[in-house]
Amino acid sequence: MINRHSITTIIDSASREPFRALLSSISAEETTLQEKIKVLNEVIIGVELLTEAHENTSTRNHWMSTFASFSTAGTIAAFSAMNPVVGLLACTVSVASAVMTIGCTILENQRTSGIAEKLKKYRLVLKSQTVSDWAAVWEVCGTEIFCDALYEASSGVISYGQLQRQDNRNPLAAALDYIAGVYGVTRDVVIQQVKQIKSGNAATKIFDAPTKLLDAQAPTKIIDVPNVVKHTLVTDSHKAVNDDKYQWVDNVLNMPFRVLTGDPGSGKSTLERWMISMLKEQGYHVVCINTETNPDIWKGVEVLTTPEEINEFFSDFLASIEGRQKECRRLSLDEDDFLEVADKRSGRDGKVAIFFMEANTFEICGVDPELWAAVLKQCLTNIRKWGYTACLTAQSDNQSSISSKLTGFSKRYDEQPRVECIVKTDEKTGRAVSSGRGLLKSKGKNDAGKPIQLMNFPKTKDFRTEAEKTSGVTFVQKTTTPVQDSISNIEQLERMYKLDATGVKTQLSDLAQKVLEIINDSDTGVIKFENLRTSRKWKNKYSMDRPIKSELQNALNELLANESINKVGDDTYECL
Repeated sequence: MINRHSITTIIDSASREPFRALLSSISAEETTLQEKIKVLNEVIIGVELLTEAHENTSTRNHWMSTFASFSTAGTIAAFSAMNPVVGLLACTVSVASAVMTIGCTILENQRTSGIAEKLKKYRLVLKSQTVSDWAAVWEVCGTEIFCDALYEASSGVISYGQLQRQDNRNPLAAALDYIAGVYGVTRDVVIQQVKQIKSGNAATKIFDAPTKLLDAQAPTKIIDVPNVVKHTLVTDSHKAVNDDKYQWVDNVLNMPFRVLTGDPGSGKSTLERWMISMLKEQGYHVVCINTETNPDIWKGVEVLTTPEEINEFFSDFLASIEGRQKECRRLSLDEDDFLEVADKRSGRDGKVAIFFMEANTFEICGVDPELWAAVLKQCLTNIRKWGYTACLTAQSDNQSSISSKLTGFSKRYDEQPRVECIVKTDEKTGRAVSSGRGLLKSKGKNDAGKPIQLMNFPKTKDFRTEAEKTSGVTFVQKTTTPVQDSISNIEQLERMYKLDATGVKTQLSDLAQKVLEIINDSDTGVIKFENLRTSRKWKNKYSMDRPIKSELQNALNELLANESINKVGDDTYECL
């Protein structure tokens, strides 16, 4: 178990390989996958403790240096006033002492800072994927090679709280490549071993029988990456290709939030379609928010265009983040493991990718500015661990043109990674067209940017999977329970809430009963929809989160069909 003593030991003696020392201080070779998961969780906690210890030590050393400097100045002044000769001698001794104290402090800070920096990189590597993934990799290759692989994966620099590798590879991909190279196998072989370990079906491990499996027919270039976006792209000929010049997109899509900018015609929409197709391959439910598009031409994704639809989704999104956090605590899960829970679900209940398209137009078209700002602020946190990823597209990169209420978050927004698409003029037509080039600004708006190649993705808005095409699905439903368009709202109500043959009202659901009680408890027996949804009784009386709008509307429909309430206005209800 991590403690202050183990941290002190690492600071004192493990500057070259701090991760290996930290791992050894917790436990020797673990025998089961669950034990390895526990150890890696303790490593993450241990690095946080080390960071805290280093900060405390740096603060203490700073004040020691300050005290030494003032003491030197005081000593020189005192002795000089009494005797110039004695003052000179005292000055020499004091200065030497101060220089030694300050020098030792600087050297100590440099040494411990290096250790802390290395361990921070290891922590970012371990948090780049789920802990269970890394534990399975450890189980496959053993402790020695696992430590070496993590060392390889952690090479890079920390920028704005994220590890940036020069080759733009995902840390897990780098680690798997290292392990594959050690044993002379392809990355596919290692991936299959990891999957078998996680499923409990592994008979042997690579390090048990490190025979070279690479032959003339085996692939010489590894392209499959677990839990990250595959490099499966589409050209104009609709053929899948794999090209190193497009691999920068992996890093971009693994970030929780990203911004796409550029002049009209620069290729922003093309880049959006490319990203949507890749996220669909990863099992994401894609929500496109665009006030200027025709939703009927989109297939395989959920499209929201009206202010009412968008505002309702924004409210549901904020409630969903809070709900997933509470669910994580209820299930006693580490927050970084919740992504696995979302991965097993579908629709809005699972992994969700949100595309804010033409975001400059949202407030102009009637989207609630306060709600929009709240959603943006939430997206500027690490929403990826809760199963969300978001992309914002806008012609203007000015934060104030996107949201008028994003007070205090301008700097945070400007620091987000972004892709700037570059436009050129067509020599024949004189029109602005995409140059096929862009700048990847990983550190934000003020980053000089790295030149990148953009994919010429087909002009299609059909993102259905093969299974969806076979089943005839043309669009993705908002929830995991499909609703038949051919059945009218009245027919649904009659089917769900109809009275029995004797005219006795059907039994109300739990939520409908609570809604009826809140309406009854109101002073006049009449209440507006929004006042009902935001009532404090949800928390104070029923100890529950307020229902989302769709759930509340279903409960009201149930009460209407059951003749327990009456609708007296567009959004006002009264008890009968």
